[in-house]
Amino acid sequence: MMETKRMCEAMTLDEKRACCGRHAREAGFSIIELMVALAVMLIIIVPIFALLRDALRTNTTAFEMADAQQNMRTAQEYITRDLIVAGDGLKTINNIMLPEAFVQQYLVRNTTLLARSPVNRNGTGSVVIPIITPDSASSSPTNPAGLLPGTDRITILSIDPAFTPISLPAGAIVPSGANVSISTADVGRFQIGEIYMISSTYGATFGAITNISPGSNPNLIFSSSDPYNLNDPGNGGSIAYVAYGPSGPGRGATSVPATLMRMRMINYFVNDRGQLIRRVFGVPRGVATDSGMGYADSIIAENVTTLQFRYQLNLTDGSGQIRPPTAQPLGTTTPSEQGAIRQVETTVSTRTQRFVPVGNGLRPEARSTTWTSVRNLQFREALQP
Repeated sequence: MMETKRMCEAMTLDEKRACCGRHAREAGFSIIELMVALAVMLIIIVPIFALLRDALRTNTTAFEMADAQQNMRTAQEYITRDLIVAGDGLKTINNIMLPEAFVQQYLVRNTTLLARSPVNRNGTGSVVIPIITPDSASSSPTNPAGLLPGTDRITILSIDPAFTPISLPAGAIVPSGANVSISTADVGRFQIGEIYMISSTYGATFGAITNISPGSNPNLIFSSSDPYNLNDPGNGGSIAYVAYGPSGPGRGATSVPATLMRMRMINYFVNDRGQLIRRVFGVPRGVATDSGMGYADSIIAENVTTLQFRYQLNLTDGSGQIRPPTAQPLGTTTPSEQGAIRQVETTVSTRTQRFVPVGNGLRPEARSTTWTSVRNLQFREALQP
């Protein structure tokens, strides 16, 4: 300390001033200066963060709405595409018979809206489905398990262009054993579990292959043990009706030529998780997604809240004059009206994946409605617009 004091006393006046200035500069800011600087910084930064917050909210909302709209557009595109080709390959077929249990399990809630089939399937009955089969949520008080309440379904039939139909000569179908005789060249085209349609001048029915009998005279077997309750074997079943007509085999009737083809039975529905499912019966085994290898499910869109259909019909009045198409309310179509479906109105609503941080913090919805002309229903004598 004494040495430091002597050094300071030995300094000149200029040196003392320089030393004091250096120590003053090293003293830093006062509390008041820091508070003023902090206040100024907050005044500048707070609006910047507010702008960033709003920008992030806008970006999140735009992203979520874009995703919802994309789901909506994809749903409309798929449904419209299938409606356009509805009835393709079925121009001469007007009596498509299916077991009522299968139809009620997979296609419609209320089978009383369908025409009754001319065959009685082991006392349980069967129905006739049109090329476009509506299923309205208002047609029945019950809701099938796994289906989103309040949503409609629709089933569309069209031929699979990837499969070349096989002509079956008279006598190729043995209904008692549900056997269909094919050539050795064709047997490799089929696999157990696949679903096909057998048609003739008497009508058509679907069946799932339960076994394939190889050898020099191969047979496809459609026994009653299929996992879908779809097959209708026996002399009183729909396979016999297709082959022999109303009189059936063993009563003097002879079988007629038939055709074996792979038809796509496309069913659209929304499951209880809000996913729009496109279920296609009658697909090659390699693309099937179910355990029975009979149908394939595809998720077309997510976060779907509404799927509704309305139908424009071409019908004649009491004097036989063609009347303008009339929009039918949901759930009121009858068998005669189903055959007159000319246009389909599809309404799809989707919502955002998450709650968006704007407004009430809800999940906004996107909705669209389209009209599709079913051009291939000419075989139903529906006039072109």
